[in-house]
Amino acid sequence: MVRPKKSHLPEIVKFKKCCVGILYYKSGLPVKAKRFMIIYRSILQAMETIELAKILKENELLIGEVYQECQRLFPDHADDFKELAREEKGHAELFAEIIAAIILQPDNWHSGRLSLQTARVVNERLKENLAEIRQNKVAPRYAITFALSFELSMSEKEFCKMLVTSDADWQKRLKIINEGFPRHYKKLLSLEKNIFSDSQKMDFTSL
Repeated sequence: MVRPKKSHLPEIVKFKKCCVGILYYKSGLPVKAKRFMIIYRSILQAMETIELAKILKENELLIGEVYQECQRLFPDHADDFKELAREEKGHAELFAEIIAAIILQPDNWHSGRLSLQTARVVNERLKENLAEIRQNKVAPRYAITFALSFELSMSEKEFCKMLVTSDADWQKRLKIINEGFPRHYKKLLSLEKNIFSDSQKMDFTSL
C-alpha cells in the first residue's frame, strides 16, 4: 500500500473530516456527497495540470543549460547555441505565465497527450544527461546528439497538445511554441554538419 507523504497528511485529514461531516448530514445526503466529490476531483485535476506545466517549464530550462554547455564545448559556434538557450529561456518564461493562467482559470486547462509520469521521466533524463555533459563523462558531440533527440521527441509529441486549453489566445501561443521544436532540430542538424565531418557524426536514430 502506498502511504501518503507527511506533507499531505493535514489535507487528507481535513478531507476525511469533511467526508464524515457530509455522511452524517441526513438531509440531502446524495446530492451533497456527489457535489463534494466533483469539486474534489476538479481540484486534483487542476493540481496535476499545474504540476505538469511546472515540469515542462523546468525541462525547457534544462535543455537551455545543455545549450549553454554547448557554448563551452564548441566556442566557434557559441553564438548559435547562445541563441538556442535564449529561446528555451523564453519558453520557460511562457510556462510561468501558463501556470498563472491555470491557477486563475483551472477549468480552462487540462493535461493532454503527455502524462505527468512521462514528463517526470523526461525530466530525470535531462538532469542525468546534463550532469554527464558537464562532468565531461561523454564525448562533446553527444551534447548535440542528445539535444537533437530531445527536440525531435518534443516535436513528434506535438507540444501544443500536451497541455489543452479552451482559451483561443493560448491555443495560438502553444502552437507557436510547438513550431519551435522542429526549427531547433533543423538548426542543430546544420550545426552538427558544420562542426563534424561525416566520419565523426553519430547517428542518434540508431541509439
